[in-house]
Amino acid sequence: LYDGVVEGGREVREFISPDKVSRVMLLSDGRANVGPSSPEELAVLGLKLGAEGISVTTIGLGLQYNEDLMSKLALASDGNHAFAETPEDLVNIFNSEFGDVLSVVATDVIINIECRSGFKPKRVFGRDAKIDGNRIQLRLNQLYAAQEKYLIVELSGPENTTVGVADVAEVNIDYLNLQTKARRGFKEKIVAEYSTDREQAKASINKKVMSQVATQIATERHREAVLLRDKGDIKGARKALQDNATYLSNKAKEYGASELLEFEKKNRAQASQLDAKNWAKTRKSMRHDQFRYGKQQAY
Repeated sequence: LYDGVVEGGREVREFISPDKVSRVMLLSDGRANVGPSSPEELAVLGLKLGAEGISVTTIGLGLQYNEDLMSKLALASDGNHAFAETPEDLVNIFNSEFGDVLSVVATDVIINIECRSGFKPKRVFGRDAKIDGNRIQLRLNQLYAAQEKYLIVELSGPENTTVGVADVAEVNIDYLNLQTKARRGFKEKIVAEYSTDREQAKASINKKVMSQVATQIATERHREAVLLRDKGDIKGARKALQDNATYLSNKAKEYGASELLEFEKKNRAQASQLDAKNWAKTRKSMRHDQFRYGKQQAY
């Protein structure tokens, strides 16, 4: 598997060009058994290919492949990841994948965020990002037309504040526009307003953004349920999924976000499919969900 991805990268590398989308698609129905075979080793390979502008989309077929390896490889290279239980599932996956490739409008997207005094970045949800002091850097290999991608950063705020507007951060984005074949960039200042008026604070909530925050928090909790089940704690994993479903249901009502209900239903269904007979399928489905919601994958 490792050498296959290396060879795929070598083939694509010959045709790398600013006006082309470079992607390797890995379809596997088994585990890596020759050469480097750990998720960590494949993630390193993914990072190397991603740095060259080559994304790797991974598709696991059946119930024997290593979903941790496949998802880490895809995430590290900014590709997609999908679970195909049967060969028939591949039709929709390939249609979605080629639809993505044909709709790329920007590549080599570099995002730099510099937090202002008093604000410290704690973590970035869903994606691997470099945090260095008060700076955050993230790179995306491509952006698609008619799709919205967002980045959620958790910050700690200053201890002492006063009522009024405060500078939080400055965001700089640089990318290659595939239509003009030229690089473009822009910057935006992020500000926040401190208030002692609870009603004003409540009215200022951006419900669309907060529903996205809820999705990422639920995705983190979804990952924790997998870890519990991997340890053999079926009861704990089931409770984690049920609690997560309740959380999503409550947030859907609070923010008027019906899109959260799909994830809620998945959590409830997976909570009843944690037994040994169903776990291989359920685990792969859960890893796919985590990848999809975390990275905002279209399919």
